[in-house]
Amino acid sequence: MNWTTAEQHFEKSCVVCHGEGAKGTERGPSLVMSRSLQNRSEKEIQEVVRNGTEGGMPPFALPEAQLQSLAQWIRFLNAPVFDFPTVGDAKQGERFFFEKGQCATCHMVAGRGKVNGPDLSAIGRQLSLKDLEQSLDSPGEKAGSSSNCPFFAWCPQDQWKVVNVNLRDGSKLRGFARSRGKHDLQLQTLDGQFRFLLDTEYDQVVREKVSLMPALKSSAEERRNLLAYLSRLGGVTPGPILGGQDKVPTCSN
Repeated sequence: MNWTTAEQHFEKSCVVCHGEGAKGTERGPSLVMSRSLQNRSEKEIQEVVRNGTEGGMPPFALPEAQLQSLAQWIRFLNAPVFDFPTVGDAKQGERFFFEKGQCATCHMVAGRGKVNGPDLSAIGRQLSLKDLEQSLDSPGEKAGSSSNCPFFAWCPQDQWKVVNVNLRDGSKLRGFARSRGKHDLQLQTLDGQFRFLLDTEYDQVVREKVSLMPALKSSAEERRNLLAYLSRLGGVTPGPILGGQDKVPTCSN
């Protein structure tokens, strides 16, 4: 969908407070992936623009068509990309994912692929287009972001950060810290195996600063097709898994 007209309306009426690209300023909050907007319908967003808020946003007496255009664009900035699938050849995007792009060497979709990255079976319902594009172009921006949790505590944002573990016997392990307490570590190594370690078995755990996932390398057409494929992934359909299935990771001590 072409949002040029809506962005022009935004620049005319809203950019002074909400900033370029609706990313926010000191005068107004960001309207991009806003928690308060993610669950609001297009109609509810229209009402906010029309009536203003008690917190200080003034009402805007705009023509109905302009209000609707603005509301659709703001919802687009906050809605999952599955609601606004991108233009492209999704079949070719799927082929790129599993073949040339080698995405399936780390990620899984509907049981196909590997487990060294998040399962993407429902990624279209989990990310906005902007977040999906960032995940492809600059994956390290999220994977390398700092955690507010102390390192002895596990946080959800840590689950795909690679760590190096120095064992007391002189050997080393590399993988994902799936859980960590004060005296134990649950590590999934890059071959998919789980290791359950006590602090008597290791003396150092170091996070890697660089994301395991590289930035996407593709032609413009391949990128467009890949986005078309990913934007349409809304979850696994019940039934048999097609195309084979990889071995389920096992545990070892």
